[in-house]
Amino acid sequence: MPSRTPIPSLGEVLARSRALNGNGHVNWQIWRQVVGTKVATRSRPENIDQGLLWVVVTSNTWAQELSLLRRTIVSRLGTHGIAVSGLRFRVGKVEPLRAPPARETIQPARLPSQFQDRLNRLDDPRLREVISEAAAYSLALQRR
Repeated sequence: MPSRTPIPSLGEVLARSRALNGNGHVNWQIWRQVVGTKVATRSRPENIDQGLLWVVVTSNTWAQELSLLRRTIVSRLGTHGIAVSGLRFRVGKVEPLRAPPARETIQPARLPSQFQDRLNRLDDPRLREVISEAAAYSLALQRR
């Protein structure tokens, strides 16, 4: 009887989807967690091909250093839901990490008086405050 490949759990599937971007590349934040900031500034995971993760490094020295850490890196990637059998390196330009774009500041909208009157009927002041704030931001987003 042929052996069956076990079906991954939903947790494993979700972990893998967060660790990989839409193109099958390793998310750079996961890479930084796996190898550390110092190494992440000198290397970038490129793509996964036939179970091998290709990594661009700034020099042959970094390729050698990471090859010595191969087992540890593969194991740590596995804990993030990225199953690779090995690493391959190529020397190339490693773009500096860019900070994520700043979020736009949204000013809460003024709530309609009818809504405010209903909120005032709530006995719990903390609940009233939270609902009011959430409604004000929701209304501001709808008006954009």
